[in-house]
Amino acid sequence: MSFFDLSIRRPGWIILFAILATIFFVTRIIDPVSRQLSLRIDPSFDAILPDDAPERLFYDWTQEEFGDDQSLIIGVGLGDVFTLENLQLVQRISDRLEGLPGVDYVTSLATADHIQSIGDEVDISPFLDPAPTSESEAAQVRAAVNGNPVYAGNLVSPDARTTSFLVYVDDTPEQVFTDEGLDLAMLAAVEDEIADVPGAEVFMSGTVQMRSATSRVLRGDLAFMLPTVLGLMALIAMLSFRSPRGVAVPILTILLSTIWTLGVMAWTGVSINLVTTTVPVLMLTVGFAYSVHVVADYYKALRHDPVIVEAAGGEAGWALKHVSLPVMLTCVTTVAGFLSLTISDFPAVREFGFVSVFGVIATTFLSLTLSPAVLQLLGPPKRSERVSSLEEGGHEGRAETETSSAFDERITALGRFCIEHRTGMMIVAGAIALLTLVGISQIRVDTHMITNFSEEHPTRLHFDAISERLEGARPFSVVLKSPEDEAFLDPVNLRAVDELKEWLVAQPEIGGATSFADYVKLLNRAFHEGREEFLVIPSDATLVKQYLLFSETEELEDYVASGYQNTLIRVRSNSETTREIADLVARIEARLLELPPGIEAGVTGNTVVLAQSIDAIASGQVQSLSIAMLFIYILLSILFASPRMGFIGLVPNVLPVLVFFGVLGLTGVPLNATTGLIACVVLGIAVDDTIHFMTRFNEEAREAADETKGALNALRGLARPVTITTIGLCLGFLVFTTGELRNQAEFGALAAVVLAFAWAVDVTFTPALCSGLRVVTLWDALTLDLGDEPQKTIPMLAGLSKTQARIAALMTDIVKIGAGESLFRAGDDGDAVYVMIDGEMSVSGQAHDGRAVEFERVVRGNVVGEVGLYHGKRTADVTAVEDVRALKLDASNLKRLSKRYPWIATRVYWNLSKAMANRLAKATDRENALAGQLREMGREGGGVSES
Repeated sequence: MSFFDLSIRRPGWIILFAILATIFFVTRIIDPVSRQLSLRIDPSFDAILPDDAPERLFYDWTQEEFGDDQSLIIGVGLGDVFTLENLQLVQRISDRLEGLPGVDYVTSLATADHIQSIGDEVDISPFLDPAPTSESEAAQVRAAVNGNPVYAGNLVSPDARTTSFLVYVDDTPEQVFTDEGLDLAMLAAVEDEIADVPGAEVFMSGTVQMRSATSRVLRGDLAFMLPTVLGLMALIAMLSFRSPRGVAVPILTILLSTIWTLGVMAWTGVSINLVTTTVPVLMLTVGFAYSVHVVADYYKALRHDPVIVEAAGGEAGWALKHVSLPVMLTCVTTVAGFLSLTISDFPAVREFGFVSVFGVIATTFLSLTLSPAVLQLLGPPKRSERVSSLEEGGHEGRAETETSSAFDERITALGRFCIEHRTGMMIVAGAIALLTLVGISQIRVDTHMITNFSEEHPTRLHFDAISERLEGARPFSVVLKSPEDEAFLDPVNLRAVDELKEWLVAQPEIGGATSFADYVKLLNRAFHEGREEFLVIPSDATLVKQYLLFSETEELEDYVASGYQNTLIRVRSNSETTREIADLVARIEARLLELPPGIEAGVTGNTVVLAQSIDAIASGQVQSLSIAMLFIYILLSILFASPRMGFIGLVPNVLPVLVFFGVLGLTGVPLNATTGLIACVVLGIAVDDTIHFMTRFNEEAREAADETKGALNALRGLARPVTITTIGLCLGFLVFTTGELRNQAEFGALAAVVLAFAWAVDVTFTPALCSGLRVVTLWDALTLDLGDEPQKTIPMLAGLSKTQARIAALMTDIVKIGAGESLFRAGDDGDAVYVMIDGEMSVSGQAHDGRAVEFERVVRGNVVGEVGLYHGKRTADVTAVEDVRALKLDASNLKRLSKRYPWIATRVYWNLSKAMANRLAKATDRENALAGQLREMGREGGGVSES
């Protein structure tokens, strides 16, 4: 008893196992003790960034050296920041923010150090310490800020209408930070403070805020998408099968498989991020396609011979027997598509691949165990359900009745048209492939950052406002390193840093920049009684060192480290996409080549690393897709026992992939870590229908002994379930377009369009392609019964292996003749030779005197009809003495065998020639013997001549 037979013989055990496994995975998702969600949500770009790339390592080193750059910025519009009332408001807001949970410290006008000269001393204290108490003191604050190159345009906008609060968060875990909405609490606190200020506005952005906002969007989208997809799948199942069990079984299967997948994610620490967030919905849609085939075959069993169905274990057993092989094969090819993603340099893509592989395997397992077990336990459907399901066409396969639905008729007519115009279909497919090259040439590699949100989303609006008013909300750093101690106390190097900073500020994508050189210039001015002409780099390194000895502040740790060997320039950019940042970084890196000898420099930051990785996205996509295609090609070659058929089977699935890349380029949708998944996903899914079709075509073509009829019958049988599953897949992917994140919407829309195109290929191009082929599956080659050692007991197959002998038999035709039936008669037209497998036949004809004479009996391994193969006319009568199975070889299938398997064909031709030679030798022997008998009779009669 095979494992899958347990579903029929012990359905209760299977259901119990499914329940226990589901309970286990649920406890991985939700901690049973704390009742807290164990499944993490990580909306950061860190999950996308390559974890061992030099750019990533450099970024990690920078954070260790200069501190974490994770913060958020709150901008407050106040009309005029420097009025007395507004400065007092800034003080209150700053104090309130520092008292909130999750806040480490705040940099604002109320806390930022101002370096100034007071009398003969240098004073370093916040701009609002002491707090101004009059308008004249407020005016002094205005002058101080405007004269400070570090904070002018940074803490206060150039028009003095907006001030900023840089909030650095503490070590609160990101999950807790988001769950408790600490960023929203900060925003609410500021809104409360400005509530009574006419015209006041507040905006919040920054890395931390964008992560929290993205996390909330991901949660909201999942909370909406999962039940929506389940509802859509249930609706499709109801419209397709018109029965409660036709709905309940697929929904139960995909629901449990999704729970198992989420459980594995929580168990292994894989978070829901910008890439893996698509996994749950993807598993629902893919799982639905698998389960539908099981249920469809279940209802098809209702139309079959009850005796045969009962012998298979009932409707569920019959369905399992017919669907298990193609479903398992499609599982393997789908897994191949996802498995190719596990070699990606991007952690999130690798995790997506691993989790999806588990999800597909879990879905296949449940489809082939739980689905038939539930169907078996429910027992035969009631008459009303049976009739409803059959009348609505809730079945897979060619109906045994003469009636068929309008849908089946239209699909069959379409298939017939495509087959009749097979050459034209090949030309159209080639033209489409060539047209996609136009779009492929226009593909741009890019990753959405703030543009991932819609233009109306508060996060996008706040980012745009801060970028416009406060010189950019996208931070990154330019890091400079030197092997020399105290290298950046050297005035030459400091001037180089200052010149670089001024060049950066002049770039249109950069709103502002701050460097260590700015602090040195402020110190130099302060030590010279605040005179503006001294707002320059000192000419003496010793003097710089003395300034810092007496005036070093904690803020300098953000700009210089390791004994003044390393420094950085903090840059604020308004770039919105990684492509814009990549172009900017390329210009900066070219400028860095002009630095003094001995100084190494680089550009880094969370978004910079992502921008520097965009080329890896494209190359990784090509690599993953190539591996997926190679793996699937190998699988198809093994499945169809032919490298050529493996290539042919791959062709209908390459077309949708080419169309995906073409549409990507023509629509302007960027290729990134999310959209880059589509090609492998579509390839893995689309090949499923091709395998179902070619496997069914193989059965139908052999039964009908005609490839065209086989293609039409396979299309008629599969059109309905394939259409149902495609509709389910497309609707499932289209649900992504309802999400608030642009990358998910693009992923869903593109996947739906490409899968719809793949369906069109499967009902038009694939039948046309197959109609001129004969397919042999490995399963057929392993299971075909040709008796013991056919290569030894059937001379026609001599010299072949057992598998090759079966392939030869499958590439020809196996005919069955009942006892007493005539195979052919003398004088009939015929061009086929028959090789006996089982049974016995009689070869007879008329003697010279008109009497019926039996020439010989043919048994296993004997050949009959060889004269007709070459001359087209039969010279004897051949009748089955008992039930017979025989191989039928004619010119067409011998030619087909030669084309597909030339080595096997060579052996068959050689063996056929030997058989003809043996037959000729026997005939000659018989004629000689007969001639001898006649001569003997002539001598005995005395009057008969030798002639």
